[in-house]
Amino acid sequence: MTRLDGCGFTDVACVYCNELFPRKEVESHETETCPNKPYTCEYCDHFSVLDDITQNHWPVCLMIPVPCPYECGENPQRQNLNRHVGEYCSLAPANCEFAYAGCCVDITRGGVADHMISNITQHMTLMSCQHSKDLKAVEYALKEEIKTLKEEVKAVEYALKEEIKTLKKEVVVLKKDNKCIKDECLSLSEDNKSLRREVMYLRAESTQREDLGQMEADYEYQLECLTNRIEDLETEQQAAAEPSPGLIPPVELVVEDMKSLRQERNSWISEPFYSRSHYKMVLEVYPYGTGDGYGTHLSVFICIIKGEYDSQLKWPFVGEVIITLVDQRLGRHQTSTLKFTRNNSFGKRQLNDSRTNGHGWPKVMESKYLNPNFRKDDCLMFCIDNIK
Repeated sequence: MTRLDGCGFTDVACVYCNELFPRKEVESHETETCPNKPYTCEYCDHFSVLDDITQNHWPVCLMIPVPCPYECGENPQRQNLNRHVGEYCSLAPANCEFAYAGCCVDITRGGVADHMISNITQHMTLMSCQHSKDLKAVEYALKEEIKTLKEEVKAVEYALKEEIKTLKKEVVVLKKDNKCIKDECLSLSEDNKSLRREVMYLRAESTQREDLGQMEADYEYQLECLTNRIEDLETEQQAAAEPSPGLIPPVELVVEDMKSLRQERNSWISEPFYSRSHYKMVLEVYPYGTGDGYGTHLSVFICIIKGEYDSQLKWPFVGEVIITLVDQRLGRHQTSTLKFTRNNSFGKRQLNDSRTNGHGWPKVMESKYLNPNFRKDDCLMFCIDNIK
């Protein structure tokens, strides 16, 4: 005899919730309505009790069907609802393809095609207006940029004019100093001649005087002092006439006999020149190339050498050297800026007659492009300018 056999009105406890029910009702309760009965979600096979499935699981079950919020009639799974609304729902709000141009009509995804067909003229008008606005914005931006560039050009022109004025004033002062030194040299030369004549006269007239020897020695000493003074003034005059190393004009260097240098694989080294800050250097050119440019390119380097002002300078050399390969035919010069920094060893001081490792470019230009514009009469020309 089982627990369900016997009088149908006798109370029997539910095996899941322990509640008492008449024997005739307990079976339907345990199989259908008991909140604690074991239950498996019919959508995702999640297992729990009936009350937990209905109250807690179904509101978050990813596979349970849910109605579309736009009432299109579809009931996608909860995990696919966002995709349905974003890609497939015909009643979901959508934007016109010409919204960027100003078409702000409220339409659904299913109505986009009809809207596009029925509003072609309006869309073309909006596109034209938007295009005009874009062109005006670009035009305004270009005008502002041109205005800025013009202002920068004026500022540069003004600075150059002021620098030229300053240099002209310095030249006038140097010319005046040079003239004064020349006048003083001329005056001292006349004094020297007078003293020589006087010495000769005194020698002739004082042959019998006992102190003639002492007087002659005195005059000879004065003559030597004047001669030394004249030599010093002449040296100062020459120094004033020569340009200071710090104010050198652009240096033009010509590499001759290019064909022979390429055939013999030799390099060419220029005469020494100075930077504006008195650093002494040379230009080294490899017509046949060196390093990565060997046999295919022209190679160019700047080398620091021992100079007269090295003890007064700061080391290593830090600055820029602007090197121009001159186009001798069309004037389309190739200009490059070589930078010396504290982080490289190319600008260190030389204590003997050697030179630093060259700082430059193994591949300045392919050899085949040198003719005929840059290589004229078998010569190349370089200009070293703006040495800082």
